[in-house]
Amino acid sequence: MVRDDGGLYRATPIGYIVFDESIEAQIRNDLNLTETEKYQLVMARRGQGRFRQAVANIEPRCRITGLADMQHLRASHIKPWRVASNLERLDGHNGLMLTPHIDHLFDQGYISFSDEGDVILSASLGQEAAQVFGIFNGLSTGSFSDMQKAYLAYHRDNVLRIL
Repeated sequence: MVRDDGGLYRATPIGYIVFDESIEAQIRNDLNLTETEKYQLVMARRGQGRFRQAVANIEPRCRITGLADMQHLRASHIKPWRVASNLERLDGHNGLMLTPHIDHLFDQGYISFSDEGDVILSASLGQEAAQVFGIFNGLSTGSFSDMQKAYLAYHRDNVLRIL
């Protein structure tokens, strides 16, 4: 939770909301996109639509917890939405279905995956959190496709916390 200037607590810092709205405005104003493409890109960012379905077709459950109940899973971008191209934003291979707590760890760079599917923990992730979440270095989650491996390389190089 973050406290804003008005004294309200928010789950998402205001800066992120403004940044996301700015990207959504760019999409809406892009003359090279059809109205359908604009809608799909905006819905993909909001965790709905074509991206979520494309990810679910490839990743039908959370890689770490094994949960398959879609109402409790998030379609998480491997290469973050804010730096991905429009095609990458909708590519199902650029996503994983994750439970919210695992999505947080992945999105914030506390965990990543090797090409072989082994969990990689950041040294920034506290031992208590790793134990409570039941994750550890080398936890095997299954193999990835070649297309997923390319996105995962980006995640390891640019999102995974080094410290």
